[in-house]
Amino acid sequence: MQELMIPQIPLVVSRTVPLNMFPLGQHVRKTVKALSITTDSRLKHTANTEAVFRKGMSRRYFLRKLTCFNVCNKTLEIFQQSVVSSTIVFAAVLCGSSIGARNTHRLNEIIGRAGSVIGLRLEIFETLRAEVTCQLDPPVGPLGSREYSKVSRINMASCKPSPSPPVCWWSSWRRTTCTSHHPSITAPIQSAGLMGPAAQREHRPACFPWPCRFWYPDLGLMENTRCFANRFSDYGGALLPGQSAEAVLPAVVAKIDRILKKIPVDISDCDGGLYDGPAGVAYMLYHVSECPLFSEQRDVYLKTAKQIIDVSVRYADAEPDQNMRAAFLLGGAGIYAVAAMIYKSLGLADFVKPLTKFRNLWEVCAPINFLECGSDELFVGRAGYLCAALVLKQKLGFEILSKDQIKSICQAIIESGKQYARRKRKPFLLMYSYYGTEYLGAAHGLSSVLQMLLSYQDVLSGPEKDLVWQSIDFLMTQEQNCNWPAELGAIIERENELVHWCHGAPGVAYLFAKAYLINKKPQYLDTCIRSGELVWQKGLLKKGPGICHGVAGSAYVFLLLYRLTGNSKYLYQFIFTEEFKAGSLSVTSIYSLFEGLSGTVCFLVDLLQPDQSEFPLFSVFV
Repeated sequence: MQELMIPQIPLVVSRTVPLNMFPLGQHVRKTVKALSITTDSRLKHTANTEAVFRKGMSRRYFLRKLTCFNVCNKTLEIFQQSVVSSTIVFAAVLCGSSIGARNTHRLNEIIGRAGSVIGLRLEIFETLRAEVTCQLDPPVGPLGSREYSKVSRINMASCKPSPSPPVCWWSSWRRTTCTSHHPSITAPIQSAGLMGPAAQREHRPACFPWPCRFWYPDLGLMENTRCFANRFSDYGGALLPGQSAEAVLPAVVAKIDRILKKIPVDISDCDGGLYDGPAGVAYMLYHVSECPLFSEQRDVYLKTAKQIIDVSVRYADAEPDQNMRAAFLLGGAGIYAVAAMIYKSLGLADFVKPLTKFRNLWEVCAPINFLECGSDELFVGRAGYLCAALVLKQKLGFEILSKDQIKSICQAIIESGKQYARRKRKPFLLMYSYYGTEYLGAAHGLSSVLQMLLSYQDVLSGPEKDLVWQSIDFLMTQEQNCNWPAELGAIIERENELVHWCHGAPGVAYLFAKAYLINKKPQYLDTCIRSGELVWQKGLLKKGPGICHGVAGSAYVFLLLYRLTGNSKYLYQFIFTEEFKAGSLSVTSIYSLFEGLSGTVCFLVDLLQPDQSEFPLFSVFV
């Protein structure tokens, strides 16, 4: 590992952003290079996260290449720890708790994809950051308030962690890694002098950072699966007792009360947009208020939603990055859209103000490469802006953008995809990337881009329509065992595949549902049905109750199929998945729309009205 060279200055890691960590009059380098990552020494977190993200993705790519040579999993785990995880540990130490939701989301992408390469489920960045800052923050951590003028290597184990790991923890590691299975791995480490005497006695490498449970499921703290086993029987022709409005209504009200007690209403807490910010909670309250079964709570929920969205609008107005204001799920466009919907439901004439702000953002999206990370995906790109316009059209009853504006954005999406495909010499005509990765799923990938183009096919020319339909058929050829890989060219490992709305069949199914609704070709419906069968087997996820990569997101596929086919079998399957949320892993944004309980509430409300159900902010029935 390369040495981490920094200026001769006191360094104390804190939970807050340091205002000035350098003494006055002292010469300071503008950048620092550690672990082959060049970072900004002034702790500009977005710039530093960009550097960490690029390095992490390149190392993850190298890790994936190693799997092609049949390298054993245990060796891959050690390589993962020493090369890929060091990047994330570096980010945790560098950024502390002050990193924003967008940058955290990007670091979690590296973690999730590195774990998918080696067949492990790794803990999220927030968990590692909390444990690292606990180790480093005074006065509790082992470093206390010591001052370091030079850090030679990021080596948490050498700092004697407090509290000490339990005996069974080390015993499990010794038994599974060092003594029984892989003495050939530990012998070179010992002979090279990389293990101190105490570490040799314990048969553990001194260079492994604490807490290693972030990286090692062998320690008994994580399972090597992403989903619960589905032990329920298939549909028997009737619904079960308790599957009624009387049983679900109290659960919805209780969850909303729990969320509203915890959600902050302050401009400093509005980061995350609709995805995992307070604005998503405001949308949830709007969604519940639209259901006739909650007529008694409607006024209270809408007024609370207005309080939350008002603060979120002020936060979006203050965003200095105009490109981020045009983002749907992570920025201002989505906030303005939800604000207009809430104001309109309250009968306020002010709904025109956020609507105007939304409409004015179309020019931001018009340039082909307006975002360096990728200009066309759903969260921050053009597809997301079109999706927001589609939601507004559905909820307000009229088209927000002019035909020429919509056509301009659609043509930019198509031209961007053609340019990328030519530049990368693809054998097909449309392809996109997000931060250099050619995603296929709904969150950042080809499927949601094509879905938005289908939703606005009326503004496309004949050749453009043909290009979109050819791309849809191409995506169908990428199906592997009723699922789609997260990225183009990846091979799905059956025991560890992604079955999420964001990556996999539960999200891709919406594209084929839209295709079926337009041309009624049975192969598109058959593809949706196969996706539903896969979700019934592997979609009962352990990654929380949310709609992005949790149980609720998978369950929405059954409601989609119910609306497409009228078959109550899919309603039966949807209802069963509710029973799994109690055992799902908790997530950091537990009250948010896409990762937490607000998405679960939308899901339960749609259970009460399956004929009007739709995935939040992602409808195919418009």
